[in-house]
Amino acid sequence: MRFGPIVRREWIVSARKPSTSSGRMGSVLALLLVLGAIEACADSFPWDRTTVAAQNQFALRAFAALVGVLFLPALMAVPALIAPGIATERDKKSLDALLTTELSGGQIVAGKFGAGVFRYATETLAGVPLMVAVTFGWGSITTRCTCSGRRRSPRSSPCRP
Repeated sequence: MRFGPIVRREWIVSARKPSTSSGRMGSVLALLLVLGAIEACADSFPWDRTTVAAQNQFALRAFAALVGVLFLPALMAVPALIAPGIATERDKKSLDALLTTELSGGQIVAGKFGAGVFRYATETLAGVPLMVAVTFGWGSITTRCTCSGRRRSPRSSPCRP
């Protein structure tokens, strides 16, 4: 199925829109708000973060909350981004030009779908470095442990095999 020209065109158009960068910033700001809420809850409620094992559990819960904040809205946001795609082409009077190409109607719809998923994925993936930083910072994971493929011992600071 050939839908590459539609996806490429949508990528070029979305890269030139100011809403693309504001969507990425909104994703990162939502993550920062969730991080602030998690830290406020950790200070308000008696969550144990005194041991390394408890800190690891806290980081795991925080990571799960961040993943939920990023990926659960995909159930609502992706259809909202994709649905007006064909109607917009009809309103801009470019749907007739698309239908005269060698692409079928299904390929046009699949291209619009791929472009919408890509647009949402780029907004979502903007927050991944923040999630990784939080996991390293709150989870007491060191880069030495990560790069060597070893786990950190709960009793001592060096990584164990």
